[in-house]
Amino acid sequence: MSDVVWSINIMCGILIIGVSYCIYWIFTYDDRYPNPATVSEHEPDSEPLIDESRRSYPTDERVEVRTESYAH
Repeated sequence: MSDVVWSINIMCGILIIGVSYCIYWIFTYDDRYPNPATVSEHEPDSEPLIDESRRSYPTDERVEVRTESYAH
C-alpha cells in the first residue's frame, strides 16, 4: 500500500518540477532571445501611438437600455 502513495508523491514532484521549469523558461525567454531595438524607438520625442486629432468622442449620444421581464 505504501508503494502507491510514494509513486503518487514522485509523480506530483515531477509535475511540480516540470511546471516550474516551463514557467521559468517562459519568463526568461525575452532575456535569451531579445528583439533588436533601435535608438529611435526609445526616444521621448517620438510620435505618439494614438493620433488624438483623429479620435472621435461621443459627446451627447444616448443609449437606450431596455429591460424585459421574463416572469410569467
